[in-house]
Amino acid sequence: MTRSFGRIVAVVAVAAALSGCSQLGGLPQAAPPREVRSGLDLLRAGRDAEAMAQFDAAVRKRPSDLRVYATIAQEAGSRLGRWQIAAAYAKRGLKAAPEAAAPERAALHGILGQARQEMGDFEGSVREHKAALKLLPDNPGLMNNLGYVYAEMPGGEAHLRDALHLTTEAVRIGRQQDVSDTELGVYMDSLGWVQYRLGRYDDALSSLAFAASMAPGEPDIQYHLAMAYRAKGDIASARTMLLRTLRANPRHAPALAALAALPASPPKRGGAASEPQQGPALGAD
Repeated sequence: MTRSFGRIVAVVAVAAALSGCSQLGGLPQAAPPREVRSGLDLLRAGRDAEAMAQFDAAVRKRPSDLRVYATIAQEAGSRLGRWQIAAAYAKRGLKAAPEAAAPERAALHGILGQARQEMGDFEGSVREHKAALKLLPDNPGLMNNLGYVYAEMPGGEAHLRDALHLTTEAVRIGRQQDVSDTELGVYMDSLGWVQYRLGRYDDALSSLAFAASMAPGEPDIQYHLAMAYRAKGDIASARTMLLRTLRANPRHAPALAALAALPASPPKRGGAASEPQQGPALGAD
């Protein structure tokens, strides 16, 4: 399952690069060119050819500014789900300025890695996330991204130990850097999902409950927590979390499928099932 469009994956590192976060070198902020804003509006309206013309006009004005390519790619992919367009502009940016600063190139590799994952190319996604991490080897967002892709890729069981190391380090460094609650929640979610994939359900439940308390508006975290409850045999809590996932995102396909597959749970004595607990959790690992 890839994360929903509003979810932080590559977005953690990319947003940091575009907003001047110290983790990625403190790049100066720059408002998107008018042509980019116009192109995104046209893309939302389904007028792809006109949108691409606007994007190309923006690129011609600032051909070596990787933030222009990154903004187009990030918005087209994460906001609009147009991952082929995202991949195309991320690749163009990397080709346009091969000597650009590491944070900018890492951001584009991160977007391209996310795009390849969304398009089903997990090997390509791993390659791009590794390229980003090579540029910024101590960045927790990039560690998180690669670890999560390892956990999601088909046949990725051989990489789960690597994923556990990467996501554990992302949590540790994120705490040291005092990242936002949402960002730490995302890192804890990735760690918990790796623990779930490894069959460490108690650890997974602890990590995912903490993640849900840090980022309560993220439907993917609610879904992951539901799966941990299901693995522990707590069907009532699993159902509660799946319903919460679907309230946040009614089209969340994995949650819809999981809810349909849940067995009926016997009613608890004394009335309705209580709300599942969501934290605080134990340490990362």
